[in-house]
Amino acid sequence: MRVRWRLAVGCATVLIYIGAMIWISLAQQDYAVSVTAGQSEYQFSASEAEYVIPVSVDNRANRMLTSTDDQRCFLSYHLYDGEGKLLEYDNVRTEFINRIFSGQTAQEEIRISGLESGVYQVSLDVVKEGEAWFSEEGADCDTVRIIVR
Repeated sequence: MRVRWRLAVGCATVLIYIGAMIWISLAQQDYAVSVTAGQSEYQFSASEAEYVIPVSVDNRANRMLTSTDDQRCFLSYHLYDGEGKLLEYDNVRTEFINRIFSGQTAQEEIRISGLESGVYQVSLDVVKEGEAWFSEEGADCDTVRIIVR
């Protein structure tokens, strides 16, 4: 009887462990997104009110990326000076043009505004309002250099 009890407890422990690993794996997949810029450097005129960076968004997450009310995911960025000092972490949101389902890649645009003449580093990102910045959860997001003249 003791052998069966130990065997049952051992099997239950293994099943609980496997279930926990699957749950953790699925949770980590929520942010498996890649945001890739078309080039590493962009030049803009200071007279422009808004700058547009074309990006490719590869969604490997277990969620759809869209800016609708129920999902509330947006493209955004973190702004640094030319030396890498943080200027502003939380910036303008850009709505997704496309609904990007899991396993799909789409071409999008990130809109940047309010820059004066100078050199900047811009870390591209995705944010789900009220939940997380994807880069903080392991998403692969490019950083580009922007020169405003």
